[in-house]
Amino acid sequence: MPWFNNRKQRNKHLAGGFRHGQENHETKAVVNSITTLKDIKIGRSAVVVGINATGPLRRRFMDMGITKGTVIEVIKYAPLGDPMELSLRDYILSIRKSDAELIIVQEI
Repeated sequence: MPWFNNRKQRNKHLAGGFRHGQENHETKAVVNSITTLKDIKIGRSAVVVGINATGPLRRRFMDMGITKGTVIEVIKYAPLGDPMELSLRDYILSIRKSDAELIIVQEI
């Protein structure tokens, strides 16, 4: 299920109120593709919207520079598909797909 900023957006989505890329006339905002970092394709970039983790794992993500508003580009995947290599804040980072699934992003 997609990640939403508030309950109103979630309820509209569940009711079929608007679809991807369609303007929401109540807030005058465009609904974009919000997904997990795991689902971003090679060569594409995304902005971190949130981290779906708590405690030490959330702290570890933040220590690695993965914070709200950070732009992340997916560089490549390992030959067997796990881990994935990312470019953010002028350095290269490799993380497991299971960890990438906890990072909520908006594709740009």
